[in-house]
Amino acid sequence: MLKIKSIEVEEYIKRAERGEAEAQFYLGLFYEKGYGVGKNLELAVDWYRKSAEQGNELAVAALKRID
Repeated sequence: MLKIKSIEVEEYIKRAERGEAEAQFYLGLFYEKGYGVGKNLELAVDWYRKSAEQGNELAVAALKRID
């Protein structure tokens, strides 16, 4: 299982909030799987969607997989 430290999650949150598509995708993954944060599918979908809107194909695939 992937172990993510809270400081790493905080860095991804900062980057995602600045609009970085890659960080948004990974934050979606963290929330989907519960890596370093509590599992929260609603937040996962929100972050995946933001990333997908910027053209991130991994985020698009994740959204299709979840639906």
